[in-house]
Amino acid sequence: MKNILLLLFLLVLWQSAAGQSASPAGPVITFHSGVIFAGSGHSMLELLKDAGFAVKNNRGGLKAIFDNMDYRQEAAVQVGVAFTFRQKYKAKGLVNFRETDVHGFSSDYAPLSTETSCLTLAAIGYAPLTYPALRLGLGPAFHRLQAAPSYGETKLADKAYLKPGVVVEGGYNSAIGKRFSADLQLQYFYVGKGDLGTYTLEGTDQAGNSLSKRINFSDTRFSSLFFSLGIGYRLGKGI
Repeated sequence: MKNILLLLFLLVLWQSAAGQSASPAGPVITFHSGVIFAGSGHSMLELLKDAGFAVKNNRGGLKAIFDNMDYRQEAAVQVGVAFTFRQKYKAKGLVNFRETDVHGFSSDYAPLSTETSCLTLAAIGYAPLTYPALRLGLGPAFHRLQAAPSYGETKLADKAYLKPGVVVEGGYNSAIGKRFSADLQLQYFYVGKGDLGTYTLEGTDQAGNSLSKRINFSDTRFSSLFFSLGIGYRLGKGI
């Protein structure tokens, strides 16, 4: 998926360089990459902390302190095609991919981690605004989720969901009517919640005594707030 998006990104750069002098008003292909302010990674990290998996294990010295911190890694990319109808009505279809990897650590237990990904297909209609470089709209979305919590080397579950939802978007485009443009957007993807199960985890303290604790993933939030920067390349003539 990422390789396909990278190839499309390079194609957009090449086409824009070849046609920089043209200024048609056709559909715009956009490529975005950005950061996630809220979503499954934040929800997972809260659950891990509530279960006590946010402890830095310093028994192995300074290196272990940095190796064993809880952390969250998230990435998101998007490709869209935007259209203008009758010079003032705008719409866009998009494909958005978000990926999250969260790890938590506790001194008497193995590492606890979760990996989630979400592929979203959406269509957005925009309200006509006085300033054409700005946009504000919403539309239906369809989400394909995958989630896999793991304890140590053991995968606790590997679940997939298909969920309907909604996407809300606000954005700014730097070059209305030109071939090549920069684009900024803020999006909220409503996905809802998922049940990844409840698990009892076994551990051992420093004296060799057996321990156990339960962690509940039954109320995991998957909705995301996504801020991104991108480029746009305008094709052909408009409608």
